[in-house]
Amino acid sequence: MTDVLFEVRGLTRRYRKLTALHDVSFDLRRGESLGIVGESGSGKSTLLRLLLALERPDAGSAVYRGGSLRREVQVVFQDPASALDPRMRVADIILEPVRVMRIPGDHAALLGELLDAVGLPAAAARRYSHEFSGGQRQRIASPQHPYTRTLLDSIPRFRNRRAAST
Repeated sequence: MTDVLFEVRGLTRRYRKLTALHDVSFDLRRGESLGIVGESGSGKSTLLRLLLALERPDAGSAVYRGGSLRREVQVVFQDPASALDPRMRVADIILEPVRVMRIPGDHAALLGELLDAVGLPAAAARRYSHEFSGGQRQRIASPQHPYTRTLLDSIPRFRNRRAAST
């Protein structure tokens, strides 16, 4: 089994006469993080749309885990306020991907462990996202993104359960 999550080779995207991306290549391995930084109009959003298969490249390829993109990959917005539903309590926001991924077990216990993993107190679960600072909102959004599985894997009882189910 390979540890490459994304394999990007020669990715190019053009919009009429504008080349948004030209010959971009990289590998993203398990446990690594990738930050895309650049000026406005430099192709950051285009790259993301190609990685998520929302658009097709004009040349090259972006392959996830040797095949197609899976539902466990999720966009994490730079501004967490735009990613968090203000009508949902923090508990529901954090547990949403756990429910979507159909992870069995004691979700209340998992919620406490996920909150602890991102440095938030258990009492945060009952509050709404707009009651938190920007940095705290970013931490509320953190368990929603692709490393949710990494966080779960760091919790022994969930790591063992996932290993037994695969």
